[in-house]
Amino acid sequence: ALSTSSFTVATLYKSTDTGRWNGRLFGNYFGVTLDYNSGWGPQAYGVVYDSANAYFVGFPGPPDQGAVADPRGITTDGQWHWQILVLDRATGTLAQYVDSNLIETVEVGSLGSVYLSGLVLGASREGDQYGARQTAVDELRIYNRSLSATEVTQLVESVQGINDGLVAYYPLNGNANDASGNGKNGNPYGVSPT
Repeated sequence: ALSTSSFTVATLYKSTDTGRWNGRLFGNYFGVTLDYNSGWGPQAYGVVYDSANAYFVGFPGPPDQGAVADPRGITTDGQWHWQILVLDRATGTLAQYVDSNLIETVEVGSLGSVYLSGLVLGASREGDQYGARQTAVDELRIYNRSLSATEVTQLVESVQGINDGLVAYYPLNGNANDASGNGKNGNPYGVSPT
């Protein structure tokens, strides 16, 4: 089960939304989240939660406390960007990539079980007030293993992607069907497929 194993979540999106509290791109409320706005500015970041801890990666923190956003993590320029979150339980690390740039790696130690039910694209839960706005998502990929830095680059630069360990693939071609062959179809809600 992904909740206790390594995993990778990768999504391709573009946005011009710089609203302070907007930006939930993918996830659920207390399990895993990908976001493109930190609340202090347009910095992409990821979070993985277990029952006791939240591990943030790529999250600069408040500017009034001296935090500075990594310019490679700013993705609200209206261009297509990949955001990739890699949890590697063997090394006890969580890494965040924007496109093929490693933004940050943090230690997660003995991370417990991660809640992965009820995942939502464009928010972290149905009716999320912090959901994505002015944002287009082209695809979402979920793997049951940690991708290496070389594989992240390959995924970003390839049209075909990587299939080894792929457990769900949503090309979002007018629906939320899983094209991985694993039958994990989603349900569109409040979206305009193109």
